[in-house]
Amino acid sequence: MKISAATFSFAQCFAEGSMDIATCIRTCAQMGLDAIELNDGYVAADEMRAAEIRALAAECGLAISAFASETQVYQPTLSGVQEEVEGCLQWGQMCREVGAPIWRVNTAQPGNGMHQVTEPGATEALVFERAVAGFRTLAAAGQRWGLQLAMENHYGLTRTSEDTLRFIRCVGAPNMGVNIDTGNFWDDCEKVRQTLAAGDGISEVPLIEDPYESMARLAPSMIFSHCKIYKLAGDDSNDEVLDYERILRIFADAGFNGYLSIENFTLENPLDIIPRAAEMLRRQLARSGY
Repeated sequence: MKISAATFSFAQCFAEGSMDIATCIRTCAQMGLDAIELNDGYVAADEMRAAEIRALAAECGLAISAFASETQVYQPTLSGVQEEVEGCLQWGQMCREVGAPIWRVNTAQPGNGMHQVTEPGATEALVFERAVAGFRTLAAAGQRWGLQLAMENHYGLTRTSEDTLRFIRCVGAPNMGVNIDTGNFWDDCEKVRQTLAAGDGISEVPLIEDPYESMARLAPSMIFSHCKIYKLAGDDSNDEVLDYERILRIFADAGFNGYLSIENFTLENPLDIIPRAAEMLRRQLARSGY
């Protein structure tokens, strides 16, 4: 398994204006990471072209592990869903152009749902049917472009592990698999972050389902992973919320040998926490002989 980090992990640096895509690529290389995962929002806000991104990453000896499209299929109307799919296709083209083998997608953002669908007569079954049709279009395009489509357990229509597997089965695309997000098994991952930042325990944050049982269910179908870092232990040996020794054993037992892409969900300085998180994952891999 190799270590990557999402541009999202450097959100604080981007917000402060101290980082752009080029700086992020160089920073990940300097940290000794194997790869970078590009998130659409950060790329959209940057003037750097796909060919320039690809060339700089190669120059730095850094792979581009994936390109993430933040899809949202809970739209008020069918035309809205179609527009969402068309917009996502443009990011698929960017994924191909930067040389990323994996195009990461999801069905919604936290808090999105049927309350947003204002079309008369629309039902959850209809929303599901439209979403499946849309992702069949994305998967077919990905297949033409030589991309794997990684569906994340990311709320919405893929809220639970069973939801995620059912959705992928219904799309029925040979190039579609699972992106396991290790931290999305809580009802509100942002609330987990805020609670920890306040110095409180997270026992009051509801779980959607048991994280480890769910990851074991998803792991045979996984092609990518988001390793959320909520709070590193004092000695950096593990995460205080997620047991990465146990998680990496689940991944390895399922035969996964792809990227562990860090998603920094702490409020610490990304330039400090990300290399520490990467080293923690490396130590866990070495200790387990993976």
